[in-house]
Amino acid sequence: QVFPPTAHNPRLSVHRGNVMSVTREVRQLGERMRELTQHIAQLQAELAHCVGEFDTAQGYELDAYRSTQTWLRYELRMHPRDASQLVGMARQLRQLPAVAGHARC
Repeated sequence: QVFPPTAHNPRLSVHRGNVMSVTREVRQLGERMRELTQHIAQLQAELAHCVGEFDTAQGYELDAYRSTQTWLRYELRMHPRDASQLVGMARQLRQLPAVAGHARC
């Protein structure tokens, strides 16, 4: 007998006797999500470092913008809040060289 897809996961249907393989697949999905989250965090740290370098060099002036935040908003299509947070984080990282050393452009 096949159980219909669940409300939490409409693509997951459970067959009697296959619960172990579904559990294994779900655990693998959980592990993959952990790995992806770690990669995302590493990329965000690298992006913050690059933004800090760009901000220090006033790279935004090359494209006639007034600030790194404005450059991020228009060139990378970032939400103003996200651009502001990223620039703030990048500036804080410049003051913490040991932390910033782990993320390089």
